[in-house]
Amino acid sequence: MKITEVLKAENKRLQEALDQRTSELLVMNRELETEAALEKVRSRLQKIINLIEEENNIPSKD
Repeated sequence: MKITEVLKAENKRLQEALDQRTSELLVMNRELETEAALEKVRSRLQKIINLIEEENNIPSKD
């Protein structure tokens, strides 16, 4: 096998590994963004619940 063929094969292997890792990281990033958005909604919802409880003199469950 010529050195150029070896280098091409190694380059292809490395590119495939890079593409796979990139895909994995994109999925992980989407999951983190989703979790962050959910936490933001939870926080806002808790503030609304607290306001309603205060307005109605309901003891907080915290």
